[in-house]
Amino acid sequence: MTSMSETLNTVMTMRKNFGAPDSMKLREPVKVSDLTGSVITIDEVIVSNKVKKDKDGNVIHTKDGQKEIYQPYVYVAFDGNKYFSTASQLMLEQFESIARTQLRAYEKSEIPVKGVKGLVVKVATEKVKYRDGKLYDQAVLVDAE
Repeated sequence: MTSMSETLNTVMTMRKNFGAPDSMKLREPVKVSDLTGSVITIDEVIVSNKVKKDKDGNVIHTKDGQKEIYQPYVYVAFDGNKYFSTASQLMLEQFESIARTQLRAYEKSEIPVKGVKGLVVKVATEKVKYRDGKLYDQAVLVDAE
């Protein structure tokens, strides 16, 4: 029998996860900042390259205005029913090192990272100096010990 309440719940979850890879649309989104210090088991990692937008939602172009700028986002599905996404360049580079390939692209794409399913890791942060000279925390993954 079809449950309208379950169907509504599914639809609302998918709407909340708009922009997430299809395989993660029915998972519970968690802020990566809320996971700092937590140990998780990775189910899947996908790097999604999307057009970069400013605070007002306008697409950002190169200085000459000819090309759109793309931003890679790391989506990590974990613990069976959750996922987080981050724009952390350090985490992206960790997965590029594992995959031994560049995961950032200059077109819309979703690139799965192989060899990470089942890894037990701890979510941590590293301070990174930005162009403005200030240090900011970037999410990284470290050994769970």
